[in-house]
Amino acid sequence: MQSGSAVLDAGCGSGSLLFKLAALDCKVYGIEQSKEYVEILQKEVITRGISNIGQVKYGSVTDIPYPDKTFDLIVSGDVLEHVKDDVKAVKEFYRVLRHGGFCVVSVPALPSSWDFSDDWAGHLRRYTKEGLVSLFKKTGFVVEDVRFWGFPFVRLYHRLIYLPYVKKKMSKGRAEDIDRPPDAGKHKLLTSVLRVIFYVDSLFRWIPYGTGLTLRARK
Repeated sequence: MQSGSAVLDAGCGSGSLLFKLAALDCKVYGIEQSKEYVEILQKEVITRGISNIGQVKYGSVTDIPYPDKTFDLIVSGDVLEHVKDDVKAVKEFYRVLRHGGFCVVSVPALPSSWDFSDDWAGHLRRYTKEGLVSLFKKTGFVVEDVRFWGFPFVRLYHRLIYLPYVKKKMSKGRAEDIDRPPDAGKHKLLTSVLRVIFYVDSLFRWIPYGTGLTLRARK
């Protein structure tokens, strides 16, 4: 990514990735469908005086509130699985990218891995590798890389720690009352631990049993 590149964080959530991208000497923009998050991020950008973060807008990835050919890079982490019309979302990614621009997404992998935590998280689907590639190719993208992530350690964590935690919480009340996991991007120690875990898991990305998929595509 070149200095000064225009980057869109599509579904920026609480903004941990947004602020990391801003530290890479590029102009960063965001969209988020949670009005609460948008208001918090807008205030935080002003408070921290980060000049290379542009607008953070309220909106959906199926109707991105930016003009055609605005961005050099779009990143969208764990968003498409929540979107009813993911084809429309990918078409919007294509529309707002400049020619030669890149789109990088992550999604949960393997429909066979569906469990009650997907229902709780509001997922509408898990993706196969072939299905994710097809979704981008039929929209006009050139898929340059797609790989699994999260095997073996993230998968073990999900099965042995995360699922029992969610199940226990659900047994005590409504699913929506369960506390979400902490935002790793805002906790240095947790970020360091996860970095090591993800590095080890990356050595096994050729094994098709990861918890997620990442894809890089070019317009």
